[in-house]
Order: sequence, then structure tokens, then C-alpha cells
Amino acid sequence: YEEQERIDKPEISSKAEVDEKR
Repeated sequence: YEEQERIDKPEISSKAEVDEKR
């Protein structure tokens, strides 16, 4: 589960960056 949480954190950062770029 810890590994998934680590991937979830970067995924949210990428989504926020894409939203800001749009």
C-alpha cells in the first residue's frame, strides 16, 4: 500500500500541473 501512496502523490502533482497549464 505504501508504494501505491507514493505513486498517488506524484500523480496528483501531475494532474494539478496539467490543469494549471490548461
